[in-house]
Amino acid sequence: MIRKANINDLNSIKNLLEEILYVHHKLRPDIFKEKGQKFSDDELLSFLKDDNNLIFVYEIDGKVVGHLFLDIKIYNETGATHPYKTLFIEDLSIDEDYRRQGIGKSLMNFAFDYAKTIGAGNVKLHVWEGNTSAIKFYESLGMKPQKHVFEYLLEKSN
Repeated sequence: MIRKANINDLNSIKNLLEEILYVHHKLRPDIFKEKGQKFSDDELLSFLKDDNNLIFVYEIDGKVVGHLFLDIKIYNETGATHPYKTLFIEDLSIDEDYRRQGIGKSLMNFAFDYAKTIGAGNVKLHVWEGNTSAIKFYESLGMKPQKHVFEYLLEKSN
């Protein structure tokens, strides 16, 4: 069951955030800490009250096993762009014990449907290079890269 998160879900959400942080840490230990918190408790509480930053959870038998952070972004017209609205997925995480059971797909389809209801023109998210399972998953849903961010790693001096 997918529902809007509430204050009682915060510990489960924080645990899921910790799991996904470790995935990112394994990919890029130069950037991501092994342990930590992506959002402060105050930020998480503010998301629960914000109509543009939403948290939804996937619950099975009273246990939160996945979450979806959505951010509604509205871009005004500029000299080069039309005005548009995007639904940005800030975070999607499924409990390790519940992966590959269709929960991620359900949450993504929920996001696609939600985007339509708010009049968004697209749904976007970021995936780190090297996270091949996530990339394959999003591609299986019909998502395509919009742009690439390139980097050149510099040697660190001691």
